[in-house]
Formats: sequence, structure tokens, C-alpha cells
Amino acid sequence: MKLTNLDVPPILINWCANFLQDRQLRVKLGEIRSNWKQIKAGVPQGTILGPLFFLVMINDLTTTTTTHPLYKYVDDCSTYEVVSRPACNSILQLDISTICDWSNTNNMRLNAKKTKEFRVSFLQSEPEFDHLTINGSPLEVVDSFKLLGITLSSDLSWNIHVSNISAKASKRLYALRIMKRHGVPVKNLISIFCSFIRPVLEYACQVWHSSLPLMLSDQIEHIQKRALKIVFPHHSYAEALDKAKLKTLQERREIQCLSLYQSILKDDNKLNNLLPSPITHKVGIKPQKAKNFRWKPKHDISLLIEVISTEPYRWRHGSRECGEAFRRVAENLKLIPNSAFPISLNQRGVRTRFFELLDSFKKQESTEARATGIDAEFDEKTQLLTDIHNRMKDFELGFVQEIEKKQEQQEKEKATAEEMQRKASEKLGETSQRKELVTPSKKRKSTEFVENLKQKEEGNRLNKGSYKYSRGRIKIGRTKARFPTRDAKSNVGAIENAATISSSNV
Repeated sequence: MKLTNLDVPPILINWCANFLQDRQLRVKLGEIRSNWKQIKAGVPQGTILGPLFFLVMINDLTTTTTTHPLYKYVDDCSTYEVVSRPACNSILQLDISTICDWSNTNNMRLNAKKTKEFRVSFLQSEPEFDHLTINGSPLEVVDSFKLLGITLSSDLSWNIHVSNISAKASKRLYALRIMKRHGVPVKNLISIFCSFIRPVLEYACQVWHSSLPLMLSDQIEHIQKRALKIVFPHHSYAEALDKAKLKTLQERREIQCLSLYQSILKDDNKLNNLLPSPITHKVGIKPQKAKNFRWKPKHDISLLIEVISTEPYRWRHGSRECGEAFRRVAENLKLIPNSAFPISLNQRGVRTRFFELLDSFKKQESTEARATGIDAEFDEKTQLLTDIHNRMKDFELGFVQEIEKKQEQQEKEKATAEEMQRKASEKLGETSQRKELVTPSKKRKSTEFVENLKQKEEGNRLNKGSYKYSRGRIKIGRTKARFPTRDAKSNVGAIENAATISSSNV
């Protein structure tokens, strides 16, 4: 009948009927086979026509049969209702009853255990509704559920979804680490990451990227950092991206969002009718006056939760890293839905408020410590401050140990330098003593040279008789004595005169 309503030719209807008639199935487990069973309803599993017949079967379940819109994807069906105040009357149960009647008519059964009731409300006191039921069984009310692979939360945040995909991708990093140990080439490791791990982090990112806080974006990016650290253990993240020729995950998400938007702009796209109509007139925006923001207890709690998550106290107060952490805290606070945090909130305001709360807590703690027999009241705010204070003590202890370690290292280096200086001084003293012990060579004076020359001349004269010197020069001091060839006696006289002149000149 449903094929007839779709204007399928009778010959194809007969062919489909023959395909479904007298079908049997059995189960095979290893070498064991069960008995054949007759199929009385449904379609044969594992056949090509099975999914097509199922779509034909549910095709007549449309929004015309229910009051509220229906969203179907294969065997998943979702519907929603917006309940306005102050009536707060829900009629969604009527639609569920209609769907139950349709499923019973078509020999189908809805699974009440897999059907969930999901409520989104930002009222301080959530209105009470009657539980939805399927065939008398109440549905479970949940704060989060998975729809087509995306985890939705009642506060419309993506914390749970990001935690789920991060945990799933982290488990797959183990396989990458094992392959690295076994010597798989870098090119293959990058291909495995891009095809086996990265798709988990980017699935349907066009849906949630635009409302993703910086903290969650960093959490997703950290998975890729870990993966590239396995592949390139001795390079920074920027160097690893350059070597692997990859982009950051944030850049890839932005490109995919832009690509989807450009495809939606085409007239034949199914989502084109969801685009708002273009603005044809100028819109005047009235400048808003700045209002003084007052911190309330709920704001303080949100601030302390973000501080615990970001941990700006891990770095020294006044450092660049500490300021960057407080900036992220301010950005995340402004992204909280219906939090009333002003757009002008910056890291200075967040840091000032945090230390005000911390100082007040320390004073209160010291007052309670002096008092005896008084039990303090621990509300959520106090518990958060206690946790932060204990963590700061641990980090401060680490800072003190680090300073003491540096001082000890400096003292060791100073002692080593003094020892080297002492040894150098001792070596220098020994060298000076050796120089003093060495007898200096005596310089021969000009008069001694003349006397020595006389003695040699006298010895030569006695042995060989008189002989003549050849013409030459004798340098004595700074005076050059030139004399002609003569007998030895006259030459000695000339040398004496030259020596006398030289000594008088000196």
C-alpha cells in the first residue's frame, strides 16, 4: 500500500512482494548454524533493499501527523516543543501518543529505554512538568544525550562533548605510540593520525566551533600536540606542524565552517532556506552606556571555577604566563550563557577580584583559627577558595624549593671559582720563586772587553809574533770604532780610545 501511494509501478510492487515473501533466516557462529526461522515482519538484514524498504516504511511519519516538527535520520526520530511562560503547559505528550499509535499500526515498537527526555531551561526555579511516557513507561530525564554523534548538554555548553571526543582520541594515541616504537616511517605515522585520530576531533565541527570557548579549543588542540610529539619528539609544536605540513585544528575548523557557509549560499542547497533574509536598510545602533558591574556570589563561583580550570597560580604573580592565564579566564567568563558578565571584563578586573576573594578568605581563616569551638560554614564558594588556597600553597612550596636549589647551585659555583682562583695564585707564586732562584746573566762591560782583548793579544804576540789585523769594525755600546790596518799594538790603542769615548757618551 505504501509503495502504491508513492506511485511505484505495479510490476515493481509485485517484484518487491515476491522478494519479501517466504523469507527465512538463520544465525551462523563459527561452524555452528541455527535452525531456519520464518520472517513474519520487517525486512531481511544484510540485503541491499533492506534500508530502502525501511525508508519507505517510515516515509508517512511526517509533521502532518504531529503538532510539533519531526526530525528523522534513518532510525532516529526527534521532536521538540518550546514552552512559553507563564502558562508552562506542555502538549508534547499528545505527539508522543500519536507516534506510538503509528508504530503499533505498522507493527513496530518504540524502545522506551532508548528514548530520553531532554530539557533546556535557564530559569532559577525550573518549572515542573509531567513526565512523558511511552505505552505507560515514563521516559528518563537527562541533562545530556548524544544525537547523531554530538553530545548536547542542558546548559548548551560543549564541555561534555569535547571531553568525550578528547578521551576517544587519546585512546587512539596509544596505537600511534606503539607504531612509532616499532619503527614505522614518519610519513605513515602522519597519515594514520590524519585518517584515524584527527577525524574524531573534527566530527561535525561546523555545529559547535562558533560557540567553542578558548579553554575547550586548547583542550582539543592538545591532542594534536601530543600526537606530533610522538612523531617528532625533539621539536616544538610549531616546528612539528611545519615538518608534517599540517595546520592547527582551529584553523582547519574555521576553513570547514567557511566552506559549509559558501555551499549553503547556493540556491539548490537544502539549508539555503534557513538563511536569514538580507538586510536592505541601514540599521542604527544606539551606543550603550557603560554600567558599573557588581560582583555577585554566582559571579564569584563562576570565577573560582574558571581559576581552578586555568590555574593561573602555577606561574609567578606578575609574569607573562600568569597574565595570559587570567586573560583566558576573563574570555571564558564572558562566553558563559546568561552570566551577565560585561563585554569590558578584562584580565585586570578578574585578577583584582580573585585576590580580593583570596585575601578575605585568608583573614576569615586566621580569625577562625584563633577562635576555639566554632565550626565554620563551608558553602560552595568557601570550598572552592579552600581548594585554590591549598593548591597555591603547594605551588609556593615548589617555588621556595626551586629558589633554594638555585641558591645552592650558585654557592657551589662560587666555591668552585674561589678554589680555581686559589690554585691559580699558588701556581703564580711558585713561578715567581723559581724566577728569583735563577742567577741572572752578567753583562760584560766595555772595560772588561778591552782587558780581555789585551790578554788575547798578548798571548798571540808571544806565540806567533806580531801580525796585522785586517780592516774591520768593532761595535762597543752605541759607538762604532773604525780603524785601518796596522800592527796589533796600535789597534789596541785605538780600541782603548773608542771604549773611553763610548763610556763618556753613555
